[in-house]
Amino acid sequence: MHAKTRATLPDWLWELLQRLDDELVLRGCVRQTRSPYSAHVRRFYAGRPRTDPVAKDGEVRSWMLDMLRSGLSHSYANQALSALGFLHRHVLNAPAPVADIPRPKREKRLPKILSEPEVRRFLDELGSPKHRAIAFILYSAGLRVGEAARLQVEDVDSQRGQIHVRQGKGGKDRYAILSSVVLAVLREYAAWIDPCIGSSLAATDRTDTSPPEASKGRFRGPGREPAFRSGSHRKCCDTALRPTSWRVERT
Repeated sequence: MHAKTRATLPDWLWELLQRLDDELVLRGCVRQTRSPYSAHVRRFYAGRPRTDPVAKDGEVRSWMLDMLRSGLSHSYANQALSALGFLHRHVLNAPAPVADIPRPKREKRLPKILSEPEVRRFLDELGSPKHRAIAFILYSAGLRVGEAARLQVEDVDSQRGQIHVRQGKGGKDRYAILSSVVLAVLREYAAWIDPCIGSSLAATDRTDTSPPEASKGRFRGPGREPAFRSGSHRKCCDTALRPTSWRVERT
């Protein structure tokens, strides 16, 4: 947690958040799970006048109603409810005040998927060999941005036509298809990598002065949402490329 945030919290709430994070770490939860859980708990207790950490059913119900009436998504409200339930069951060892609160149904929305011509225009507009290689992998192999940026040379098996994705979502390894088209793009990119930088896909190439950790940020827009512009000037995220991986021909 940032020092600025720490300065605004009372000692009892800071200690409670530390205990929550410790319990999540012991259970093997990744940072992407721990951070939102801590944020939900912090927001809930920051608005309460009482210092007793054990919440009442009525408080949680009012909190949920406020979130939903303010326009926050059902997924967000469900995650907040799960965070509060986890805190009570595993940190406070108290009955969870969420058992009798109905969970809002999850919204079903159609994903944004680019058409094949839009994807081709987008890929053609990429000038950096590094970003071109990452985008091709997103589209062809269905990897996430972080997974593609973390790839090492030894993860690409050209003989078997496979990509070894290490510690992906949920801390799981998996294999993805390596098409001959992507292999050619990777080999083109390999000729530009500075061997002194490293062997990862995010390594700085000779035409790019940005640090390796900036590669993931290049595909992200305002806030934390991945975003880019397709050839049709339609704002999209990296998932607009991933669901269409079946369209790439392995020639």
